[in-house]
Amino acid sequence: MTRRTAAVRVLAVLVLAAWGLCGRVVADEAHVAEIVAAVQEGVSGLGRWLSQGFDAQMFAGTDAEALDASCARWIAEQGIPRWYFKSSVAIWKALERMGVENYVVSANIESLVRNTAPSLGIPRGRVRATRVAEEGGRLTTRILYPIPHGEGKVEAVRELVQARPRGVAVAGFGNSYSTDGAFLRYIATQRLPGGARPVSMMINGGAEPARYRGLFRCVAQDEVVGPAADAVRAGGRE
Repeated sequence: MTRRTAAVRVLAVLVLAAWGLCGRVVADEAHVAEIVAAVQEGVSGLGRWLSQGFDAQMFAGTDAEALDASCARWIAEQGIPRWYFKSSVAIWKALERMGVENYVVSANIESLVRNTAPSLGIPRGRVRATRVAEEGGRLTTRILYPIPHGEGKVEAVRELVQARPRGVAVAGFGNSYSTDGAFLRYIATQRLPGGARPVSMMINGGAEPARYRGLFRCVAQDEVVGPAADAVRAGGRE
């Protein structure tokens, strides 16, 4: 589905919704405000979802290997790993030692996310991000769904779990209710074998929306790794 057809479908849904409201008596201004707020929230969320795909489509025609190399170079030049939260890295490493497979699930473009893997000591294939199809080694505008944003992250995580015999998602970590709330709720509400309880952690997420209340462990982090030379030198396993 292209960005244009997505926009057309949204318009169709909104038009039908408006038509349905015409035959209904609206009790008061508060009711009108409630409806408008609900529609506005849905449209803004959809806009964010569409923008993620558009970010990836902007690279249409680019040589895929050249973009991959450019992203790797940018991450190294900017020293991105030094901005990782220290406690998050400690948890990440502890889970790896336990034999848990850690994945990065992000709505950013795949070339960028994939090149963070070496700094985390994981294979480059252990990421899920926004992807577009390639033709002749060049990127196209055709998005390969799901887009890992909002409900798309739920789909991406579910695919990871279903691809493994008796696979389960035991923990999830995010920092935004709008982009991560849905998949953290999916993990938090799972029923794990043996009565084990999954962990969903919201980091620096701010005020907790009512729909997620009580589901997540909410924490604040501010201490970053700083110079991450050791992590970068360690590299990732292919």
